[in-house]
Amino acid sequence: MPLRGRLGLLAAAALLLAAPSFASPLRLPRLAVCGGGALRPDFVLLGCGDGGQYLADVRWSAWTATGALGTAVWWQNRCTPDCAAGHFRRVAIVVRLTRPRSCGSPPRRLFTRMQLLPHASAPVTVRLPTLGARCP
Repeated sequence: MPLRGRLGLLAAAALLLAAPSFASPLRLPRLAVCGGGALRPDFVLLGCGDGGQYLADVRWSAWTATGALGTAVWWQNRCTPDCAAGHFRRVAIVVRLTRPRSCGSPPRRLFTRMQLLPHASAPVTVRLPTLGARCP
């Protein structure tokens, strides 16, 4: 193939890779905890009212139509002596998102369960809020 043809193919491939995919990312479930609806967020606020719990440094190893898996640091305000003066505890965890559902009108795909898996203690399963949207 002549150089001009190869350059054209490379340019077309670059445009396809740079352009948003209209099939898969729009159909992938989002994580909506305290507003919005993010795809592969690196920060997740769990305590919407006071910021007392959050996931930081989130690294997703998988994000599919049925689930997501990643690692994070779970920061938790111990509220000792009270929440305003409390100190944060940090725990390395594995994060698993499951149970995607179509919620609201127009429907949006949202994960409805989050499992936090600390390395040295029992897992915690969280039923995720769906921002007022009905989810079956």
